[in-house]
Amino acid sequence: VTYGKILPPSVIDFPKYGCINLHVSLLPKYRGAAPMQRAIMEGESETGVTVMYMAEGLDTGDIVSVKKFPILPEDDFEAIHDRSAEIGGKLLSETIEKIYNGTAERTKQDDSLATYAKKVEKEDCKLDFTLSAKKLDCIIRGVTPIPGAFAYHNGKMLKINKAKPISGKGKPGEVIDLSDKGDGYVTVACGEGALQITVLIPEGKGKMSAGDFVRGRKIAKGDVLL
Repeated sequence: VTYGKILPPSVIDFPKYGCINLHVSLLPKYRGAAPMQRAIMEGESETGVTVMYMAEGLDTGDIVSVKKFPILPEDDFEAIHDRSAEIGGKLLSETIEKIYNGTAERTKQDDSLATYAKKVEKEDCKLDFTLSAKKLDCIIRGVTPIPGAFAYHNGKMLKINKAKPISGKGKPGEVIDLSDKGDGYVTVACGEGALQITVLIPEGKGKMSAGDFVRGRKIAKGDVLL
């Protein structure tokens, strides 16, 4: 499961029942290192777990079994990771039994439908507010809690832990509204719509509500996140 190396033929061909791997995507989509994160970041409405026979290529082996499940609007990487572990564990156990009993089926992957989920790098986590609020929401959820989406405010890194897309207009990155009532919020204009931030992590601080951040007078309407 999430094994990061390619087995040589001498290992793949050695076991009586072959070598299998559990991959957290609906193969052949999102082969590679970060299938859970990339599915969320790309705005997919569903994902799943796939048990496949291992081959010399990267996640290219024959599919044995698949279990789909939805990506909910509030799901982040942590939620999908935990759900995948629960569903994947059951599927893997069932699949091993089928392989042992000789009842497992093999389905070749259609390589023409393959996509690659490359490792999430720091530059993937830097928020570009010229993008739509909906797209930024997907990026934030895809990299939360780690490595975490971020922007810069007054020269300091500000990690965005939780937000939602809403309607709103302004210069991309501009704080167009905020509130210190209860958990509060900080609303930032985007290329299309606006992002209402509710949980964040200021540089050098712990995770806090947007309300606490506003009450600490660390941000004001008209400020710009870069």
